[in-house]
Amino acid sequence: MRREEEEAKKLIEDAHLLEEIGCFSLVLEKIPATLAAKVAGELKIPIIGIGAGGKVDGQVLVLHDMLGITKRI
Repeated sequence: MRREEEEAKKLIEDAHLLEEIGCFSLVLEKIPATLAAKVAGELKIPIIGIGAGGKVDGQVLVLHDMLGITKRI
């Protein structure tokens, strides 16, 4: 199994565990949209995404990112 597949499997397992122990929601940041959609489809609790595609239950949009206002180093 490729590293990315192993990490995706672990993330899904951890998400299920967190739901089972009582978490009321999860935030997924900067993961592939297909993986976020899979997590959202498997869990009953709300999944909030930050840069994780549109197939989650809610999204955080950072105004500066949305408008492209960043400091270039």
